[in-house]
Formats: sequence, structure tokens, C-alpha cells
Amino acid sequence: MLTILVGPTEEAGRLFAEEGVHLDEAPIVRLEFQNILRIDHLWMLKSLTKLTLAHNLIERIENLDQLIGLNELDLSFNKIEKIENLDALVNLEILTLFHNKIRKLENMEALEKLLVFSIGDNLIEDYKEMSYLRKFRKLRSVSFKGNPCCDDPMAYQFLKSALVRVTFLDYKIITEEEREDGRVLFRGLLRKLDEMDEKTEKERLAKEEYEARVEFYALSFVEYLSGPELLESMFEKDPDGSLLLQVGGELIGFYEQYKEQYVETMAGLVEFAQEAYNVRQNEIKLFKDLVLNALEDSVKKSKVVVENFEEKKKPLVTTLNELIQKFTSKQATIEQLEPLLVDLGDAFNDILYDLWKNLMTIEMQLYEQCEVKKATIRIQQKLLYFF
Repeated sequence: MLTILVGPTEEAGRLFAEEGVHLDEAPIVRLEFQNILRIDHLWMLKSLTKLTLAHNLIERIENLDQLIGLNELDLSFNKIEKIENLDALVNLEILTLFHNKIRKLENMEALEKLLVFSIGDNLIEDYKEMSYLRKFRKLRSVSFKGNPCCDDPMAYQFLKSALVRVTFLDYKIITEEEREDGRVLFRGLLRKLDEMDEKTEKERLAKEEYEARVEFYALSFVEYLSGPELLESMFEKDPDGSLLLQVGGELIGFYEQYKEQYVETMAGLVEFAQEAYNVRQNEIKLFKDLVLNALEDSVKKSKVVVENFEEKKKPLVTTLNELIQKFTSKQATIEQLEPLLVDLGDAFNDILYDLWKNLMTIEMQLYEQCEVKKATIRIQQKLLYFF
């Protein structure tokens, strides 16, 4: 059941009731105290940025794959036992899982934009579990109170020292003195966590560098060809290839030799593709410069032609207004004014034809300039390849 808590009133409310709710345009949906058992049928909410399903009977996080624009998700006061199926919510900034049955922090790696996280009043027994949150570079506020491990007086000292990027813990600001006290107590553990974070950071940077390189090579249509990845994946997915490698012996040596030759050949192909890409980009730039410059010149000429037309039109309009005034004041009949009106119409058609002719001349000049420049570019490229 979808409940509209706030809506327009009076005439706007009547029209709103007649037209109904456009679910694909709704940015915020709140379904609280509805005894909902399962998350489903949300794929139609394409514009959703905030979803509240608090105070229900939900046992599993699921069917959120289509809500890629979601910024805020509130699943507090449910019966959820596991954090899962959040990989598609890459834009999520606020996640509230307060008062559930969660024992472990997991499956949140995709939430790189997470700012606020509430996991209070769950079943987390080991406060060291919260070190999982160190990987979220933008996380600033964490709510943790109400978990079994909070009874340990060391819990909050660990959290304040371990979550170095978090500013607010249970809605209270963390002071530098509190962080330092925790560092003294957990010096050895924090050193291990720092080493793990350093390793994770290197892996993250390597992944970003690889993805950037793939994206760059994709512009030249040679992505995944700069190394042995394609060859290895082909052998992994080929049953015959896998069996061949299992034979071992000299075949492994031949395979390694073939891989080296493959990588060397692909490196040459990638280099050639990059050169071709640079040539293509240069051609595009030259063509755009040509079109923009020629178009700018044509616009200036066209404005002058239109201004001349307006100047020639003014006396004709003045004469027409005078004839209309004579007719309305009964100083002349329509029969008397007809020859003058015909002459006036012919004169206007003449200047209108001149306008059309001049503008078409400018258009043809623009077309010819583009064709000449394109031919010049082609000749230059051929000469470049020739020499």
C-alpha cells in the first residue's frame, strides 16, 4: 500500500487525485509501519533519491538494483540479519540500519560515497568489526550505540582512534584528545590496520590506474589488448585450452613463449592504434576549427545582409502605413490605392528576393570553403604518410 502523507490541496489537490501518482517521477518514498515483509516492485521508481522502509518486517535487503540514483536508504527497525545486495547503489550517501539483527559488517565495498552510516542497536559483538569502515574515505558520521560490544569500555576508545576519517560518533564530535588516548591503547593493532590500509590503498590506486588505461585505450578500440589478459581469459573459457595446459611438460613452455609473442604483437597494435587515434583527433580538431571559423564569418555576413534588408524595408512599411491611413480616413478608395499597393508589393518582393539570393550565396560560399578545406586536409595527410 502506497500512502501519500503530504500532497497539494484545494483545486491542485483535486487535479492531483484525478491524475494519480507518477511513480517514475517520485524522488522520495516513505513506507513506514506497513508490515512489509519483502522489498520488491521498486524498479519503476526511476527518479528515487530517498527511500524509507523503516518500522516494517523486512528480513532481507534485496531488489534494489534498479535504484542507481538513490542517495539515502533507511531500513531501520526491521529484522534484517545480513548486509547484502547493495552493489548497485553507488551513489548512496546515507545508510540507516538501526535496530536490526546484523552481526557483521560486509558487502558494502561499492558504497564509496557513503557519508553517514547508522548501525546502532544491532547484534555486533566484537567492536573490532567496526574497523571495516576505515575503507570508506568519505564517511564522516557513524551511529553504533546499542550493540552488545558497547558494554566493553574499550569499544569507544577503539572506534575513536581507528575511524580516523569519522568526525561524529553517535552524533557527538570526536576530539583529538580522545583519538590520541585510543592510539596509546591500541598502538599495535592500529599499526597492523594501517599496514592493511596501505596495501588496500595501493590495490585501489592500481585498479584506478588500470581502469583509466582501459578507458583511454577504449578510445582507440584496443581496450584489454595491452597485456596478456585477453589471451588468459580465452584459455580459461576454452575447455580444450584448459585441458591442453593441464598436460604440462613442454606445452607450458610453448604456451609461455606464445604469450610473450602475443603481448609483443599486441603492444605494436596498441601503439599503432594510439597513433591512428592521435591522427583522427587532429583531423577532428582541424575540421571543427574550419567549420567554426567559416561559420562565424558566414554569420557576420548574414547579419549585414539582414540589416540591409531591414533598412530597405523601412520606407516600404512607412508608405504602406500611409496608404492604410488614407483608406481608413476615407481620403481614397481601395480602387484608387490598388495600383500603389501592387507596386509596393512588387518592390517588397524584389528586396525579399535579394535577401534570399544573398543569404544563399553566403551559404554556398560556406559549403565551398568547407569542401576546399577538407580536400586540403586530405592532401596534407597523404603527403604526411608519403614522406
